[in-house]
Amino acid sequence: MKGQWQQWHPLISKLFFWLVAEIILNLVGLDNVADYSEFLLGDRTIQMSAPHQVISLPQ
Repeated sequence: MKGQWQQWHPLISKLFFWLVAEIILNLVGLDNVADYSEFLLGDRTIQMSAPHQVISLPQ
């Protein structure tokens, strides 16, 4: 039984910490700021399926 607890302990600890942090940030009003920063710092690359064509316009 002790071996099973040691296996689940890190997961339960992380989930508990995340839950407490979310509740506190939500009560303080900083949860929206954290969500916005994740949006800003997230990966926003766009993959194109076809290469761009270069069009030269006469001058």
